[in-house]
This record gives sequence, structure tokens and C-alpha cells, in this order.
Amino acid sequence: MTDNNVSINDLNEEQLRNAVNSLLAQIQQSEAAVKDLGVKVANKEIENSKLKAALESIQKASQQEPTDESEDTDEEGAEEESE
Repeated sequence: MTDNNVSINDLNEEQLRNAVNSLLAQIQQSEAAVKDLGVKVANKEIENSKLKAALESIQKASQQEPTDESEDTDEEGAEEESE
């Protein structure tokens, strides 16, 4: 393995330039990864929002169904009594 404890004073101009370019490339890769993750998070937030809206809609519909069914049952019972 290479020695990571190299002093900046021990490097010549070309080595410094290579080191700086390497670090800049790493920063650009990191920025691209962060941007990609940000896009993925935003897409998941959109998906979650749509799913939440759909779930709330389903829950509202299922809460309304029992009242509709009970009214139908009452009407059927009234019809049976009148016969």
C-alpha cells in the first residue's frame, strides 16, 4: 500500500495537479450521486403522495359503503314486512 502521510511539500507541481484533478473528479462523482439520489427521493415522494391519496379515497369509499348497505337492508326489511 502507498503511504497516505505524504506532505504537500514533498510533491512536485505535476503530482499536485494530478492530486487536485483526482479530488475534483471525486467531488463531481459525489455531486452526481447526490443529485441522482435527490431525484429518486423526489420521485418516491410523488409516488407516496399518489398512493396516500388513493388510500384515503378507498378508505372514504369503504366508510360510506356500510351506511349505504344498512339503508338497503332497512328498505328490504320494510318491503318484507309489507308483504
